[in-house]
Amino acid sequence: MSDHDFLVALPALRQAFGYFPPRERHLIATRLVELRSGAGASAWDLMRLEAAPELVAAGMALDERVDAALRREGLITP
Repeated sequence: MSDHDFLVALPALRQAFGYFPPRERHLIATRLVELRSGAGASAWDLMRLEAAPELVAAGMALDERVDAALRREGLITP
């Protein structure tokens, strides 16, 4: 998958993984790390977010505004 294709698919991937509870996300990350990185790598490294809380809050607010605009334009259902 090219970088461009990955970036196009990223919002859908993010939404899909948001469906899973934390325990299942950790299990998926563990299996992914085992397949891609081998021994010694940690699934927590994939799941750890190293960003300022203010940046995370701003991103969540942006997500909410985008969802509201998509609903308003009839592109997604409530």
